[in-house]
Amino acid sequence: MIKKLCCLLVIIYLSLLAVAAPASLEPLSPQDAQYLYPVKYISFNGYKVAYIDEGQGQPVIFVHGVSATLASFNNLFPDMIKRSYRIIGIDLLGYGKSDKPDINYSIDLHSQTLLALVKQLHLTNVVLAGHSMGGAVSLSATIREPELVKSLILLTPGGLTSYPVPVKFLFKIFYGIAFGNRFSDLDKARKYYRESVYSWNPAMDDFLKTRERMMIHPEWLKVQKTIRESAISVLDIDKEILPKISGIKIPVLVLLAANDKLVSAKEVKRNIEKRTKKWEIEIFEKCGHLIQYDQQEKTIRSMIDFLKNHD
Repeated sequence: MIKKLCCLLVIIYLSLLAVAAPASLEPLSPQDAQYLYPVKYISFNGYKVAYIDEGQGQPVIFVHGVSATLASFNNLFPDMIKRSYRIIGIDLLGYGKSDKPDINYSIDLHSQTLLALVKQLHLTNVVLAGHSMGGAVSLSATIREPELVKSLILLTPGGLTSYPVPVKFLFKIFYGIAFGNRFSDLDKARKYYRESVYSWNPAMDDFLKTRERMMIHPEWLKVQKTIRESAISVLDIDKEILPKISGIKIPVLVLLAANDKLVSAKEVKRNIEKRTKKWEIEIFEKCGHLIQYDQQEKTIRSMIDFLKNHD
């Protein structure tokens, strides 16, 4: 009886979902999304974690943001490979083509997943390139096992902003209204992503079309849970990261965006410079949070220059 009731509820949900979705949109499972390169898997805690691994040379591992997948770096991968870098992109647990178990998601879990990838690929002296939440994950992994990391590239990173306790409390209480609806409501998602770049471009068109299709697929409910728990963890991780950044001795490049509505470039720069003067910081003008989409060529150029200078 319970099984039949569950099946009925699923059918009703799917019917409502189909009505709510625009007729022109076909639901897309994250598992079926197109990636530029063949997907491989490692096992972490008994779960499958997806990644891509292409090119030859210095390994650079790209770590995506709170609602993204490794495909968010698609417009950087080919240029990096042409410049003789080995690019590795990971879908963190709960995202993309990786398993989405019903567990608690956090920066700590994601950093452990990242380190498992490094070890299972028998890598040393890797470069970690993290965007947004991926920046916090990369920092956490570096603090945890610094001997594995050669240098860090942080793109509009999370984890370097201090939030007052009341703000964190209110975020958790009103998550759905204040933040989460951009990952459950198509209209709000469109507005959010248009505000995430300074100048709209064809790459963002492709990104948004894929995101819209994913959001109307039933599997997206699992991703929404991952996003919620990961986003809350990002707000809490500053107390773990900020006191320890002065102890990070490897080269670090931080790329910030002057028009970023999620991560304050001025505050992050100030928080870093209070604790260390050794990190390289660039602030891109006329640029939003999705820096790799907004200023693709400048992002690649800054990354390549940094990597060459610290080869």
